[in-house]
Amino acid sequence: MLCLTEFLNVTKAYGDGKVISDLSLTLGNGEHIVIMGESGAGKTTLLQIAASLEKPDSGQFKTDDVVAYMFQDARLLPTFNVRENVYATLKSRNKRDIADKYIKLVELEEHIDKYPAQLSGGMRQRVAFARFLAFSEENNATLLLLDEPFSALDEEMRDRMLQILMEFSKDKSVIYVTHNVLEAEKFSNRIIKI
Repeated sequence: MLCLTEFLNVTKAYGDGKVISDLSLTLGNGEHIVIMGESGAGKTTLLQIAASLEKPDSGQFKTDDVVAYMFQDARLLPTFNVRENVYATLKSRNKRDIADKYIKLVELEEHIDKYPAQLSGGMRQRVAFARFLAFSEENNATLLLLDEPFSALDEEMRDRMLQILMEFSKDKSVIYVTHNVLEAEKFSNRIIKI
């Protein structure tokens, strides 16, 4: 079944500041788009509207897809270790196996019993990425939303994680926010500047 995702004349303001103004955008089935723009241009707000965490002031967002969202900050539970943070959002009986698969994929299996305070910023971001992938698999997500997912990683690790995402999202639609031009060019079918 072909899914259609679109923003129709979306406007969003906070107080007197309009962050998105009359934006229309259609995302093709399986298309990967990258959103770029200055800080405060509305990139994160756009993702939050797509994730139903914000409502537009006018216009609408429509999708038939199942959505998964990776936030800009890791949002790890401080009293949960790496494995527990990854399977915290999972419901299936084999959640430990799913969690371990993605922890290994993001190269953190040696740190599986560590807590967020024991990890670097880049490692915490990779835990969040593993959790996002595990959640997406369990829920058969077909629209992936990622807000600067690899900003805390060095270039080599960023490339490895981006490769994992490209493999994982081959048959999925993706809206990806980044400030990194090289990352955008490697990943996207289309770059949207807002």
